[in-house]
Amino acid sequence: MWTLLDVFVFGKPLVIGAVQCIMTGLVCITPGASLVQGWAAIVMGIVGGSIPWFTMMIVHKSWEPMQGIDDTFRVFHTHAVWGLLGGLLTGLFAHPYLTRVFLGDERHSHDRGAVYGGEGGKQIWKQLVGGLICNRLEPSVYIYNMSLNKTRNPDPTKNVRRGVYQRRCCCSW
Repeated sequence: MWTLLDVFVFGKPLVIGAVQCIMTGLVCITPGASLVQGWAAIVMGIVGGSIPWFTMMIVHKSWEPMQGIDDTFRVFHTHAVWGLLGGLLTGLFAHPYLTRVFLGDERHSHDRGAVYGGEGGKQIWKQLVGGLICNRLEPSVYIYNMSLNKTRNPDPTKNVRRGVYQRRCCCSW
């Protein structure tokens, strides 16, 4: 889908777009890898190839707050947008039988994607809350803990032990 959008908008397919599509397709299907059927995986690929393309190629270039972010490799779009979208689509397409087999318990027989009716709409909310916690809270706590570490760029001569450089956090911020 990514390559088709590149052709429609830019007039030619871009190699980097094809590579990005491969990587981000894997990110999108990971949350639902054993919970969705084949047709749902194809739909996830099509939907997952268009929305993150829009955020990366259109929103990132035109929205001023996004231009202030140093994201050379487009990690935000690759992992945050696609990962959250993959989780939401898993909440939409999770097959009841596959969910029960994956969780290994009959108590989870009501866990299903919204496509399959019943209480399936709750699964989307579970995926949304889980995705927001993983995408927002966890990195924020990690970055805060990193800011407490006062030796961000250690002197290699002070960290030599038996002739081997001891690797420590070498963050540049």
